[in-house]
Amino acid sequence: VQRADGSPQCVACNMRATVCPAKVIEIEAGFDPDDAAHPKHPVRFEIDYSRCVFCGLCVEACPEDAIRMAKEVPDLPAHDRWSMWLGKEELLEWQPQGDVAKPYPVRPAAERGRSPDA
Repeated sequence: VQRADGSPQCVACNMRATVCPAKVIEIEAGFDPDDAAHPKHPVRFEIDYSRCVFCGLCVEACPEDAIRMAKEVPDLPAHDRWSMWLGKEELLEWQPQGDVAKPYPVRPAAERGRSPDA
């Protein structure tokens, strides 16, 4: 999932990769000293969906809401294993619907005080 500026929502904390029972998530972290709010970011982020058990533990472990489980999985199932290995570029292009309980991206400060029916 992306931020409004197009950068990855992921902060490369490796919590998803650590909790994954099938060990299908690989993250290589980078550092950007110019980004004070999010200095860590993924240089490489890959998921091998051919081995994923779709348990959802990665979704629960992610502190940034950067990964989602949704019905509309990108181009899966596939006819070969290599096309089920998705990298950072493919994952950033995929835009699942947001969770209504946790709006993403966060509404501007001016709208926070208003009720959703307003």
